[in-house]
This record gives sequence, structure tokens and C-alpha cells, in this order.
Amino acid sequence: MFAVVALGAVGGMLLWNGDDGYTGRYGEIRRLILDNLQLGRHFTRATNTVTIKAVRPHVATGDVAVLARMLGDEKGTVAVAAAHLLELLGTPGEAALRAAARNPDFRISGHAQDALRHIKQCRDPSIGNLDRSVCPAAE
Repeated sequence: MFAVVALGAVGGMLLWNGDDGYTGRYGEIRRLILDNLQLGRHFTRATNTVTIKAVRPHVATGDVAVLARMLGDEKGTVAVAAAHLLELLGTPGEAALRAAARNPDFRISGHAQDALRHIKQCRDPSIGNLDRSVCPAAE
């Protein structure tokens, strides 16, 4: 009986923590994103600028391919974060977003197109109500 209860508790903890069996760099970045989700408007855990600012120091241009794969993640919050992290990785990230925008999977292309629109807004100095701390640096 104790073994069944212990097994149920461990399984529940794994599900609660969001460990869906992702390994390697994908799993590391995914856990960082999930650990930094914020309470959204609809009382759900969501990606916002706090999430992006918290995860950004932990990703580099070497992660572009992993983040591009994450655009198709089953959790939308992970895919949204991946798109915005790609924005901040400069030219390699933007190139990955442009390629993903042509993907036939509408989820992947949609996240990429949203990020590309944000990059365009970041480059427009006439937009004043934009948190430019989550804009890509000018190259």
C-alpha cells in the first residue's frame, strides 16, 4: 500500500513540476521558462516580459536551433517564450524566425510571425509604449 501511495506522490510531483521527459538543452531551457511563468490576466500561468528577462541570460546564439524547435512545443507558453528569446538573439535568431514563419504548421508560423512583428515595432522609434528592454539590440 505504501509503495502505491509513494509512487502516486512522485508521479504527481513530476506532473506538477512540468517535467514531461524533455532532456538535454531543450529540457533545461524549457524548465527555465516554466519556472519563470507569471500569473496572467486570466489567472493562468503565462509568459510575459518578466519571464523573458529571467531566461534571457541563460540562452545564447548556440541555442537558436533548440529555440526554433521549441516554437512547436505542446505548451503555448513555452513556444511564446522561445519566439521572444529568438528575437533577442540578433541576426541568427531573426533568421530562424523568418524560416519558421514559412513553416506549414500554423502554430509555429504564428509564433514566429508574432515575434517578427515585435521586432518591426522595436525598430520603429515612433512607437512609444513599448518595453524596449525586451527588444533586440541594434546591430
